[in-house]
Amino acid sequence: MRLVEINKRLYAAGLKWYQIPPQKKVTLATLRASIRKEAESMGDNEASDMAALRPRQYGFGMAGTVDAYKKAVPLAGGVVRPGVNFLGVFRLRDTQGESFWWVIAVRQGLISSLADCICSTREEADKAVLELRDLLGEFDEQQDCETPEASLAWLEPVVRYHAKARLHALRVPPSYWRNRVLAACGIALVIAGAFAGNAYLQHREEQRRLTSLTLSRRQEQQRREYMQAHPEQHFAQPWRTSPPVTELAAYCGEKLLELPTAASGWKLERATCSGSMLTVEWQFQPGADFMRLPPYASLESTRKAVSHIWQQPAFSPREAETHDALPSQTEIRSHLYQLTQNMGALLNNFQFDKPEQKVIEKIAVLAPWQKGKWELKSIPAALLLDESLGRALSLPGLILREIVFSSSEGWTMRGDVYAAADAKL
Repeated sequence: MRLVEINKRLYAAGLKWYQIPPQKKVTLATLRASIRKEAESMGDNEASDMAALRPRQYGFGMAGTVDAYKKAVPLAGGVVRPGVNFLGVFRLRDTQGESFWWVIAVRQGLISSLADCICSTREEADKAVLELRDLLGEFDEQQDCETPEASLAWLEPVVRYHAKARLHALRVPPSYWRNRVLAACGIALVIAGAFAGNAYLQHREEQRRLTSLTLSRRQEQQRREYMQAHPEQHFAQPWRTSPPVTELAAYCGEKLLELPTAASGWKLERATCSGSMLTVEWQFQPGADFMRLPPYASLESTRKAVSHIWQQPAFSPREAETHDALPSQTEIRSHLYQLTQNMGALLNNFQFDKPEQKVIEKIAVLAPWQKGKWELKSIPAALLLDESLGRALSLPGLILREIVFSSSEGWTMRGDVYAAADAKL
């Protein structure tokens, strides 16, 4: 077995599980009797030394050092959820700092006898997963975590600690009482020889340890509180490095409106401006000149030529737009809905994602904003000549990615928008 710490609790991974037959009662006494028979046939070093009891199941495991597992509960039992058939592969780190792969499978509330297994390599874990799928079929839910940090981020909110499910020692090693007697004699001799000095040293060392532990916990708590109070320091803020909407809208509108509707017999089919790049698609028309293509264009097919024009405009900075100024989702929705209605356009693909989350030094940090996407279609061409459209879109956190002209669909604007995260999240 391996011992891991999750949510400041000890869990044991790597037990062998058996199902309790109906109408049969299994107790620790019956399990200890079973292990005594196993020890007689296999030897003490090969027999299990720990056991756990669950509804309808019991499990055996090899601890070696029994004392270390006395307060541990089976990790497999902690991930069992009613009505969920679950298969998981996790990379974990035990209390000794060594990493390993753990494979767990639960079906109909029971831990599979082939699961709760410890694997030293990813290949070994994948082989165990294939065997479980061949034996048990598909699962309602599957989880695969490649790193100990990702595994803890998933397990910490899911795993449940049941004190009554603690592991129990099945037998005492033959040398146990002998070692206890020898240790007691040794301690008695030391105490008799230098009780006063030893007591003082122990007291001083204990005070030093407690002081160090208190300081360490205080620093950890302060670090946690600081990270959770200033989560914006751990996430990118793209709107602060993007061009102002008013300036980019005016710049792209001017560049797009300067384009000819035809060049060398080729018809302007579609044009896209992102500020740094102007992309123009030309459609073949009868009589179009293949020798003299439109400016900067290259042929993609006999029916299509494309111009890629790099640009280096200078825009004003937006560094002053801190996350504190971000509007709420409700404010953004109201603003865009009203703007769409006023100019007779269409608002498509408008939705917000969940706030981004990171686990830093085992501390979960949630971004204080949510990213959304928006698209305005069928924009009246006259508005491209009027800077009021760019000003109307100049919300804190709103990004204009591109303006597109299509001969068949008209004018379109696309971009992102960042809103202050919902307090309920």
